[in-house]
Amino acid sequence: MGIRSRTSLLSRWAGVALLTGCLVTSVEAQVEIAVQSAVLEIIVKFSDASEAGRLVNRYIDKNFQDLGELAEIADQLHASTGFVLTPERVTSGRELVVGIPERPLLEKVRAAVIERAEVSAAEIVTIQTNNPRLTQAQLLVSFRQLTDEAELLKNAFGEDTYDERVRALAAELCAPSGVPVHGDSESGDVLAVIVNRFDLLETIVAQLKSLDYVDYAQPNATVQIVR
Repeated sequence: MGIRSRTSLLSRWAGVALLTGCLVTSVEAQVEIAVQSAVLEIIVKFSDASEAGRLVNRYIDKNFQDLGELAEIADQLHASTGFVLTPERVTSGRELVVGIPERPLLEKVRAAVIERAEVSAAEIVTIQTNNPRLTQAQLLVSFRQLTDEAELLKNAFGEDTYDERVRALAAELCAPSGVPVHGDSESGDVLAVIVNRFDLLETIVAQLKSLDYVDYAQPNATVQIVR
């Protein structure tokens, strides 16, 4: 069974409005969707004695404009954490702000999920590209007919009492990817998976703090994260 065209996880109900960091449906729908609102950015300060620190200092001192000069740092961070971290800008405090692209994360999740015998299809779908604080893409996973997963999702769509079981299914299914996720049921017996931004930031910040060439790492301080 292939994945048919469907409305996204964050827009399947009409009248969605942004309110205090959460997406809230209209009163008529009487449904609330609380999603994490966080820019996937981390501020990293490298030790001045490290190669990464020297590269950042040279970038500032020579007034470089091309972030490609910091590609070596991106490669090093990828090797150290297993996640793609993209240099976004350098602060006046000689910190490097790195972004975490969402699509490579979902590609890792899809590679793990599609190997499962009970999965019939998995497709990455763009939700939106305008607001970096909000989920930008999701993975739609279809299961073979008559499997336990398909039956669970069939019963779970629109029924809050199944939420915990659906989230547990998403966590177990995607665990081999190493990417924290949140799962919800979609129409058509489909599991909609998005990146759990809160847990992802916690995970990567902890990894960065453990590196001997990193003085400190923290999520973007202007971001308010909503569980």
